[in-house]
Amino acid sequence: MSNNYIDEVTFVAIIWVCLTITFFFVLIRLGLQYRIGHKWHTSDFLILAAWLLYLGNGIIWTAVYKQMFIVYALGSGDPQRRGGSTIASINGQSISSGCAATSNIENWNAWVGSSMSSSTISATPTYSLDEETCVEGWGSGNFEGLCEKSCGWGYCPMSACLCTKLGPPPTVPSDTGVLGYLISGEDASYSGLCSFDCDHGYCPSTACGTTEVALTVPTVSDFTPSTCTSGEGSGDFENLCAFGCAHGYCPIHACTCTSTGNLDLSSIVNSTATAGLTSGLDDYGLCSFACERDHCYDVCEVGGSYSASEDYSCTDDDTRSWCADSPPCDYNLTFATLEDLNIVTNYTDIIENNNYNKTFKYYKEFIQGNITTSLTDLMDREPAGAGNAYFSCTPQIYEVNRTTTSCPWYEDSGTFTVYYELTNATGEWTMLADEYGIEESWVRFGTSELDERCTPEMYKNGCLSLDATSIGVPLKADDVVITDPRDIIADALPNLENLKEGILAAQIDMMLLGSWPGYSDDIIQTYSLAVTLLMQAVSSMQEVVQIGEVEEEAKKKELIEDILMAVLLVVPFLGDVDAISDTFTGLARIITLVGDVSTAAYTVYSIVEDPDDAIATIFETLLLGGLRTPEEYESMTAARREMSGDAITALGSVFKEKNTQIEDMLMSCIKAS
Repeated sequence: MSNNYIDEVTFVAIIWVCLTITFFFVLIRLGLQYRIGHKWHTSDFLILAAWLLYLGNGIIWTAVYKQMFIVYALGSGDPQRRGGSTIASINGQSISSGCAATSNIENWNAWVGSSMSSSTISATPTYSLDEETCVEGWGSGNFEGLCEKSCGWGYCPMSACLCTKLGPPPTVPSDTGVLGYLISGEDASYSGLCSFDCDHGYCPSTACGTTEVALTVPTVSDFTPSTCTSGEGSGDFENLCAFGCAHGYCPIHACTCTSTGNLDLSSIVNSTATAGLTSGLDDYGLCSFACERDHCYDVCEVGGSYSASEDYSCTDDDTRSWCADSPPCDYNLTFATLEDLNIVTNYTDIIENNNYNKTFKYYKEFIQGNITTSLTDLMDREPAGAGNAYFSCTPQIYEVNRTTTSCPWYEDSGTFTVYYELTNATGEWTMLADEYGIEESWVRFGTSELDERCTPEMYKNGCLSLDATSIGVPLKADDVVITDPRDIIADALPNLENLKEGILAAQIDMMLLGSWPGYSDDIIQTYSLAVTLLMQAVSSMQEVVQIGEVEEEAKKKELIEDILMAVLLVVPFLGDVDAISDTFTGLARIITLVGDVSTAAYTVYSIVEDPDDAIATIFETLLLGGLRTPEEYESMTAARREMSGDAITALGSVFKEKNTQIEDMLMSCIKAS
């Protein structure tokens, strides 16, 4: 800031002092006249009014000048000063009329900036964070009132509420002794709030009661935004909107949503169906949405996009788009594609790659971390985790055992020990395996401690220490054995020799000897499934190696999915039914354990593991030694044609692309025959 500014401020101060002194002289003069009995003349009143006017102008002018300085300083980028020293400076950008489109955000501020001081700023808040607690917060929906009260009283569980303000511990109403419970139909998210709020005088009947009821396990999270559950439209959209809105699809340009709630997702019957309004108008996707779910109304016209699940034959006057293409019919091209079995060499190179070794280490760490997290959540105190139901608890206070009771048992403060005893081992292990993918050998029983002691300063503000020890709780075992995906792959690769021999024998019969008595396309469709499946597996493993070269934690989570995808696609090549079954059991647990990280992997698992699905049916016969009969190929091809468009897409982009190439060639041969 320039010295001119300091001079101007000094000048303003001098003027202000002079005005003030003169004003007091006027008051003294008028006061003396009053005391000695002189009457005030009109001139005296005019003098007083004039000085009051000057004084008022001085105040206003000084305030305006100060405001102008602040605006000027912030707008120009000049430094801010404190005690004559610069503490921070910032240069603003020019104001533009455009939007920050490249940042993919919406920002209504003309410009936002900040600056940090290069020197140490000495400032001490009124309270330290250790001395503060939540004093204000809120919750969504039915939690609003409960959270508003409890957060205002210092109890604001983050599993249900959002704290919006911290401060010194508030004054909490005295305990009423009322035992609050969630009402029937609600879940454990309400337990702690009802217990706390009801005990302090707030017990809303819409969420809490005084009678203990069984916990409800929700199928939808309490905090999942509502979706449309009914709606209406007019004209062509009357039935379409009624159906679409009822199942969460309610485009605002065509329909009006009339109620909201939990999503009722209608199952897809024909994922490849595409349709539009017969009128040719924009239907905003409603016809395709309805037709996919077997609700194709008269106002909709089914369109044509090729799908592997549809009839392969084309007639001379067929108007379907794929029948208009005429690539050459050459089965040699197909066998050239099948020779991509050389990718087995790529697979071997990949699993010996150093980056793969590094990613497998992360794979193990990620799975073990999920074991710890799951066990901790299952034994949570508030809200009570599901694992507590399989234990009994014996509290010990001051080395005296109390009455054994249900778990969890705890106090908000004090020093105590709780002994956990497993009372339903069968239920515990079944629940861990089926719902969380945790094997019994991955669990040990040990001790956990919670130490939240107060400092002497914190005691002055009413802090209550907590020193709780839990003995006999389930914890992650010290030595958790995670199967290396490379072992599964290594066991599967030898069986590929049978696959290569079968392809060679079929090629000789078809192309050289011309002695194959069956349909040639049956052979192509059968072997192409195996080859493209393996190519997709290699692609997934290549992704694993590439991700292994990246350090970002979020990116690394993708490799869990890619590893599982690659291994799942190789499992059918194991050949032995028992080996396949055991491997799928282990992989199913891993998929369950890692949860939403493996959504796509779970889809692939469902397809590959299903004994009635095409992949299981084909591989059961395909990997046997020797040449297959025409009847065996016909049976495998029939299974192949039953694969839905969803299944083809779920198996991966490489599989879908190669599958399309094979089928395009087959279409040409069918038309040419």
